[in-house]
Amino acid sequence: MSPGIKNQRLINRSYGRTHRSLPVSQSSATLPLVSTAVSEGLIWDRVIRAEEGLVPPDVARFLLELDFPEDDLNRLEDLNTRANEGLLTASEREELEHYIHVGDVLSLLHSKARRSLARRG
Repeated sequence: MSPGIKNQRLINRSYGRTHRSLPVSQSSATLPLVSTAVSEGLIWDRVIRAEEGLVPPDVARFLLELDFPEDDLNRLEDLNTRANEGLLTASEREELEHYIHVGDVLSLLHSKARRSLARRG
């Protein structure tokens, strides 16, 4: 398994992709994070159009190499732990949302790149 897939699974497992809120252990006073993944995903779908095979193979392979650096993965793990303990500050919650957003876009780019390579054979 490539590091990118493993790291994206860490993000997905840690924060969930459907409900887009902080972990359940947060108090009920915590407001859910705004979900933009669906509309942004549809926009990226139209922009990239990988199923049409428009992503050149070298670009697709480059996209598959994009990943979070180790320092960011360590920070993400720290934020996840603090979120599960209900200890995130407002700035940490915002930082976590940024990681989630980047992870969502990275996941979409990886998916598009894989589909484009598959279509080209």
